[in-house]
Amino acid sequence: MATKTTTKASHSHTPSPAQSITLPLVHTEVHLPTPERAAYYAGLGVLVAVELLEWPVALVIAAGHALASRTHNQVLEGLSESTEDV
Repeated sequence: MATKTTTKASHSHTPSPAQSITLPLVHTEVHLPTPERAAYYAGLGVLVAVELLEWPVALVIAAGHALASRTHNQVLEGLSESTEDV
């Protein structure tokens, strides 16, 4: 009879040291976006720079994207925590 072994995943909200920097003059920690999100935001910036998109619209799109990804991550985290009990 085979036994199933599971490992508990770490659900820490603190990013790894590579994803945050500390500003030396103001002693504030700044969290950096993932490369995929940085590329997305850079793409929005390029669209604004070439005037294909107005900056208020780009701001709303970026805020909506950040909010949706945060909510999506919270839902996935809750789902993974509930499946660990099974």
